[in-house]
Amino acid sequence: MPEDAPVAESQGKRRDPVVATLSLAVLLMIVVLLASVATVLWYATQRRDGPRTSAERALGVAEIAAKEQPKVVENWAALAMAQAQMGQYDEAEASVARGRKVRDAAILALAYAEIARCRGDLGGALERYDSAKKKAVAEGRAKQKELEEQEITFKPRNDVLIDATIGEARVYGLMGKLKEARAQFDEALRLDPLMADVRAQRGDIEAKQGDAAAARADYEQALRLVPDLEAAKAGLRRLNGGKSE
Repeated sequence: MPEDAPVAESQGKRRDPVVATLSLAVLLMIVVLLASVATVLWYATQRRDGPRTSAERALGVAEIAAKEQPKVVENWAALAMAQAQMGQYDEAEASVARGRKVRDAAILALAYAEIARCRGDLGGALERYDSAKKKAVAEGRAKQKELEEQEITFKPRNDVLIDATIGEARVYGLMGKLKEARAQFDEALRLDPLMADVRAQRGDIEAKQGDAAAARADYEQALRLVPDLEAAKAGLRRLNGGKSE
């Protein structure tokens, strides 16, 4: 029997398997809990430091695009406009300058005008919008000639010309120059008659001029294009003395 004593002693020191399993389970729970806390803290940090508005998100996307594709002039224009929206005017003008090193494009002239508008320099914005329109017309003619040489019968939409014309109209509206604003909205809608939001904005100008019939026609047409356009609905409510149709 003495030979069995060491075996008995070893068995007496062996850990209970139930206790071992419970200890492992507790350890796993602690690890999961710590991981959860770390995840919550990381998420909170991202929420605090990350973009919180659509303007901030647009700026972040534009920054990445300009960094990843610096030879694309449209990326610099988009970055400049996003920076202007955030009040980063010096940075926006620097982005325009960076873009012009690639190519002095009409879209950069448009971005330059947007910077002035965001700054509140309405007179400067008008001059810059006019410059953007001239560049856009020249680019449009060159593109059209290129297509004709390839025997392609297609007239591409000139987005920069349209946007610069709309920008000019809005600035005239801000300056209280309703006749000029309406004329620019007329031109923008001649270029693209399907812009519901622009039609509603022209309706606002017409209403201020006292032309209720024209304003109503624009609001109603805007709603035919976009049935839930709140700007047009609000315009009709104003014409109806606060009542919905």
